[in-house]
Amino acid sequence: MIADILILLANLLVIYSLVPSIRSEQKPHIKTSIYNIFVCAIFVIAFTLLNLWVAVIMNILVGCLWGVLTYQRLHETKAYKEDVVNKLIDESMDILDTID
Repeated sequence: MIADILILLANLLVIYSLVPSIRSEQKPHIKTSIYNIFVCAIFVIAFTLLNLWVAVIMNILVGCLWGVLTYQRLHETKAYKEDVVNKLIDESMDILDTID
């Protein structure tokens, strides 16, 4: 019971530290997010075997927040690539217009 409460408090601190990253423009590296999802999954398995159900729920929540960061980073990367392609197309069209 005490272990469950301590793990709950630790996970609340982790959640509190993840919220600014979710809300900010800058996101952690994609590998960081994926590794942390994997670590949370391992914790969920371990805490399930120990019947620490509050810890299980909290680690599922933390893993989901890392999933949100992963999604945001993937979406950010895709949008950045689309912007680069659009800029290249625009520059190419400008060059072609000056040739005429």
